[in-house]
Amino acid sequence: MRVWALATSPRLGGNTESLLDIALAELRARGHEVTKRLLTDYSIAPCLAHSGCRKGPRCVIDDDFASLAEEAMDADAVLFAVPVYYWGVPAQFKAYIDRHVHYYGRRKYTARAIGLIIVAADDGIEETQDQMHSFLSKGAHAALPWSEVTILQAFAYDRGEALANPDLVDKARAFGLKLAGQLDQ
Repeated sequence: MRVWALATSPRLGGNTESLLDIALAELRARGHEVTKRLLTDYSIAPCLAHSGCRKGPRCVIDDDFASLAEEAMDADAVLFAVPVYYWGVPAQFKAYIDRHVHYYGRRKYTARAIGLIIVAADDGIEETQDQMHSFLSKGAHAALPWSEVTILQAFAYDRGEALANPDLVDKARAFGLKLAGQLDQ
């Protein structure tokens, strides 16, 4: 099965990405093909709120959004690793979410398993999870019901803090195993 993951933090190698890597290692160890993307490697402009995007086959903005989103929509499992920035998703990831307006009613993530890793320093996990719920469920961008989305919530701030916490490492492994189980059904 094909697993696609997006690390959405502008801080490379941080706590969110570290927990994602642990989960992906579990999926890889069970024979799943894993693709990890770093949002910082892609150029995704904010939505321009024009009316043209609903008229053509692709968004009129010429950047990396369409290729990245379409790659994700075709995966068997999709994981989003999201740090909390000011009680929500990072701005770079918000641009990615907003650009999905082009696909509304046309195409969605068909994954059999969807996972969210949300990491906060101390507050904002619920608000960030609400944003992801709005994107995937209310926005109708996921075929999988919200009740079946696997979520790992974690608290960590200083670089390396998540990896130094054996409980979080165990939770990330269990998260990866749960997603592997969903794919193996």
